[in-house]
Amino acid sequence: MNKGKPASRDEISSVAKMYVEGYNVSSIAQSIYRSPAFIKNIIERIGIPMKLADSDYEARKRALLPEQCVADTFHEGEVIWAIKVNYPAKVIKELDPEEAEDRGYKLYLCYTIECTDLSKTFFPHLPYAGKYTAQPAYELGSLRHLEQYGVKFI
Repeated sequence: MNKGKPASRDEISSVAKMYVEGYNVSSIAQSIYRSPAFIKNIIERIGIPMKLADSDYEARKRALLPEQCVADTFHEGEVIWAIKVNYPAKVIKELDPEEAEDRGYKLYLCYTIECTDLSKTFFPHLPYAGKYTAQPAYELGSLRHLEQYGVKFI
């Protein structure tokens, strides 16, 4: 019985990885025998942006990143949080780096990581699905801080 026990390092790592990979709070709670409130507390405490309902456009427009996610530079291949599209994403490359100073911000080409079961499709060899999107740096959040919890991404 886990009731009343603090989260272990392994639990924190599992929660962070599963949440960013697309599992919902109740699925994570069932898999580690904890309450949904316990899972939400971990997510908030370690600084993972909360997923918002796709239909809640106004909330997504006003969404803010947790302080731990704030960054202005991202690296090719880095897994980040694209707040306006409400998904984790992988940085493909920086777009027009020589124009960034004139624009006042960096612009990145990202590929969203939309988790779905691809095993029953024509693409079972793909680890995830998604789409390409150009995002300004101020709409992206770093997930580097999760490495301290042992989280490694795709």
